[in-house]
Amino acid sequence: MDVLGPGQGNNTTSSEGPFGTRANATGISDVTFSYQVITSLLLGTLIFCAVLGNACVVAAIALERSLQNVANYLIGS
Repeated sequence: MDVLGPGQGNNTTSSEGPFGTRANATGISDVTFSYQVITSLLLGTLIFCAVLGNACVVAAIALERSLQNVANYLIGS
């Protein structure tokens, strides 16, 4: 009978889900560089558009007299 010391067993990483299901953990190195670049560009574009849109809303409230009321000030803040 062989007795294994600490760290001499199976080296695979897995975790047990909430319902007893087992799932293998995926490391960061499994994601390709091109996928990371494309995802970063898409998320960066989304963030840029959101900031630009919010800036337009704030500018419209600041410049248009009819939009300057309490409700729109709350939206702009």
